[in-house]
Amino acid sequence: LTESAATITVAPSYSETATIIGDSFTEGNGATTQRVALARMVFAELGFGDYRISGSGGTGYMQANPGVRINGFDRWAADVTDTAPVLVISLFGQNDLSDGNDATIQTTLATKIDELSAAHPNCLIHIFNPPNISAPTVPAYYATLSTAIQNACAGKSRVWFHDISAVSFTKWDGTHPDAAGHVTLYKAIYNKIAAIHGLHTVA
Repeated sequence: LTESAATITVAPSYSETATIIGDSFTEGNGATTQRVALARMVFAELGFGDYRISGSGGTGYMQANPGVRINGFDRWAADVTDTAPVLVISLFGQNDLSDGNDATIQTTLATKIDELSAAHPNCLIHIFNPPNISAPTVPAYYATLSTAIQNACAGKSRVWFHDISAVSFTKWDGTHPDAAGHVTLYKAIYNKIAAIHGLHTVA
């Protein structure tokens, strides 16, 4: 990944590192194979051959899966900052909805972003609100968390917040995307990033 002015040129590389952190959506639940899970399709479209997928079902920024998996903030250093990434995607929040932790998520996420930027000043950081299982309707509890995530990104250099709340996708269990839903979400996520950096888009 190289940058010239405001335009980024992406070519397949096995020496550059990108990271996505998230929950079961990022992990690939509902995809027929991991190859067609949304995270791998996003990185394939971007041209990355070296990347880390930190997807952990049942977790959120603060929500853990007790006795099984740790939350996103607790694995942020090892799975994001310490990987020395040139690109980071965060796709979290589904399991934090209605937990009453929106304010803490906002302040903690802002701190984590600052730490990442301090360690890797050239890193490009793309923060998404979670896929909205009620789309196109946006429930109030979703909107408040989304606002908190957006506020955590405000005023930060090389950090972009993306709203995918209006993206409807097909599901296999009422929550997680099926194979077609993964394609829908991959295109939405990739195109948001592409629009920032002047890359091709996918229809």
